[in-house]
Amino acid sequence: MLPLTKHSSTDMQGEERGSERLHFLDNLRVFLTCLVVFHHIPGWYYKEPVQDAATLAVIGVFMILNQTFFMGLFFFISACFIPSSYDRKGAGLFLRDRLLRLGIPLVVYGLLIGPLTNYIGDGLPQPFQLFFSKYLLPWRALNGPLWFVGVLLVFSTGYVVWRKLRGQHSLIVPKTHSFPSLFSLALCVLVLAALTGLIRSIPLDGLGWLDGLFPYYEIRYAAQYITLFLAGLIAYHYNWMATLPQTVRSGLFCLLGSFILLLPIIFYGGENAMAYVMDGGWHWQTFNYALWEAVFGITMCITLLALFRKRLNRANRFTMWLAGNAYAVYILHPLILALLWFTLKGLPIHPLLTFLLIGITGLPLCFGCGYLLRKLPFARKIL
Repeated sequence: MLPLTKHSSTDMQGEERGSERLHFLDNLRVFLTCLVVFHHIPGWYYKEPVQDAATLAVIGVFMILNQTFFMGLFFFISACFIPSSYDRKGAGLFLRDRLLRLGIPLVVYGLLIGPLTNYIGDGLPQPFQLFFSKYLLPWRALNGPLWFVGVLLVFSTGYVVWRKLRGQHSLIVPKTHSFPSLFSLALCVLVLAALTGLIRSIPLDGLGWLDGLFPYYEIRYAAQYITLFLAGLIAYHYNWMATLPQTVRSGLFCLLGSFILLLPIIFYGGENAMAYVMDGGWHWQTFNYALWEAVFGITMCITLLALFRKRLNRANRFTMWLAGNAYAVYILHPLILALLWFTLKGLPIHPLLTFLLIGITGLPLCFGCGYLLRKLPFARKIL
């Protein structure tokens, strides 16, 4: 998906290692892209509140679990390919490529896709002049899924600065090193939980001025995003994708299941517990949730990497087609979801069925539109 090259299976190592190709990362990016689409179906772009308790519970749990890992894993995967891309292109060409593949989608989303999505999401308010005054003039490219692209551009620029400051002009040759031990992973999780709790202990109310430009609630996950981006760079350096341990996987699956069962417990602490979790504040619930989230998120990331490497490290024409169009899907899906919500408005369908219907119909539409978008002149150079 996101701004990796079309043949990302070989980009991570620069060349194939033996007969193994990293098809599993392409397949994992497609899976995460599908999660992004489903994550943004309920109420993100079309403002129709859902009152059904069962629907709120099911979708709420799905989104909470999803949020613990999927964007962080995107940062990890993207970072895995940055060192080899930098080494092949050099600093200047690397930055030009990042600006092309990240900057242009930011501008297009901010000036066209984002305003149209918000206008449809508000129910096509009249008069039409509102579109220009309320939606088009405020440039809000980052107030949507393209915030990831903007942050990745900043991280990529930071990597170039770091390489320049180190004076490291030679190629980085990956050297095989064993995957981190369970003790190292546990220590990393504890540090990540502490940092996340500290960030969330600072109320975000004062950052409301960012709304309309950047989804400031994502700051709650800043520690995870930075940590997993740095882990992706290290994973390339030590070739961790080739040394994912076989013996750890069963324990990870057990740990994953146990923390799914513990999900209701993390909100224990009174009626204000959810506010502590979502809005921050110096409360034990904030750190309790941060610990659960760090354990579940890191466990889920490793589990998916290991599972896809073992079971889905292969490709065919269809999977390669999906991987090639995934970045375009990421950019276009808000507009398509808003259109589907608006089309189905008022139908006597249970909200949960509406969620599933939009997901089942929306995914093929997103990939089909992404494919057509990439047929435009010069689009393949960007997407």
